[in-house]
Amino acid sequence: MRLTYLLSAAIAVTLFSSCGGMIKKGAVISGQKYYDQGSYDKALRQLALAGSDNNEAMLLKARCHEAKGEKDLARGYYTVLAKQHPDSAEGIVAQQKLR
Repeated sequence: MRLTYLLSAAIAVTLFSSCGGMIKKGAVISGQKYYDQGSYDKALRQLALAGSDNNEAMLLKARCHEAKGEKDLARGYYTVLAKQHPDSAEGIVAQQKLR
C-alpha cells in the first residue's frame, strides 16, 4: 500500500512538473505573438506567467518595455540577463543592447 502511494505521488509530481513547463512555454509563445502584434501590455501579462527564470521570457519582457519607451525597465532586464546568463543566446543579445 505504501509503495502504491509513493508511486502515485511520484507520478503526480512528474506530471505537474511537465505541465508547468508547458504552461511556461505557452506563455512565451503567446507573449511573442502579442509582441509581434504590438500589444506590449498583453505580451507582458502573458510573459509574467513564464516566471522569472525563463531567459526567453526575460528578453521578450525587455523588448516590450523598450518598445513602450520604458528604457529603465528594459535596461534592468537586459542587465540581469547579461550578468546572470552571459553565455546564453539571450545573454549575448542583452550584452549587445547594453553597449
